[in-house]
Amino acid sequence: MILGIDRPLVLSPMVDVTDAAFRSVASQWGADITCSEMVSAAGLVNGNKKSWRLVQPWPGESPYGVQLMGGDPDIMAHAVAWVSELVKPDFIDLNLGCPSPNILRSCAGGFLLRDPAKASEVIRAAVDATEIPVTVKMRIGPSADRPTFLDVEQAAQDAGAAWCTLHGRTVEQGYSGDADWTAIASLVDHLDIPVIGNGDLRGPDDVVRMRDATECAGFFIARAAMHDPTVFRPLRQALDGEAPEPPADLGKRLSALTTYLDRAATLGEVPLAVLKRQVTRFLSAAPGAKKLRAAIHGAPDAAGVRALLEIARLDHDPSAGVE
Repeated sequence: MILGIDRPLVLSPMVDVTDAAFRSVASQWGADITCSEMVSAAGLVNGNKKSWRLVQPWPGESPYGVQLMGGDPDIMAHAVAWVSELVKPDFIDLNLGCPSPNILRSCAGGFLLRDPAKASEVIRAAVDATEIPVTVKMRIGPSADRPTFLDVEQAAQDAGAAWCTLHGRTVEQGYSGDADWTAIASLVDHLDIPVIGNGDLRGPDDVVRMRDATECAGFFIARAAMHDPTVFRPLRQALDGEAPEPPADLGKRLSALTTYLDRAATLGEVPLAVLKRQVTRFLSAAPGAKKLRAAIHGAPDAAGVRALLEIARLDHDPSAGVE
């Protein structure tokens, strides 16, 4: 059980994807737990307005966590204390797995897997700075020949982490190749705290297979949700032994997308490039959406994007425009 939920489906933090509006849509469609985009601890401590905006929850969002990244224990402790006091999330997650070159150059994210002792210092500083549960998300190690996950996660448990998440890839892999679920199973056997599995969870069959293969306590859902935030409902149906509903068709995705855009508009203006990326992700792999995605890429502004989506929505369901 995690936060009182049996084998929760967690919306994984994704930069420029899981803003508050997106998280609200995912929750509506069955995400049990949500988490902010990865945010720099230093950015929060330095008062960066964008960083603080990113950690704000959607009204009523719970259980909700804030994910932080940083390699300096003192800065991490300050950021955790301030987030705990000012945001009051249900948990704070530490990112020890991001493979982005920019993050690695800042000695944060997956860089910390090169130095388990330093990773331990960062985790302990975070745990000591708050009464809120602190969790850790990481990868197998820097590379296949340096699997440090058991040492780092043991340090996390010893420091008082509430649970941990393991993405079954190395930092060197990035998002290529296959996730190694045997590492997740090894971590489940090794630790006393709950372990959440992550990696290659694309559909209902995958969460069932990971559950059975690893006995993990929950699932971080990333790229599947990025392309279709309605995916959580069939994932839960499969875990409950029910026949999962089919993948979302174009109509369902357009409906979810419209909800997202309406809610995102309340948070302020979304840059056109970000808007187009979000829209095309929602429509990725949806039957009949190829021409629509191409048209959206050519839209001159946000209003043009919304107009194209409204036309597509009415074409798909003419009754949608009837009052």
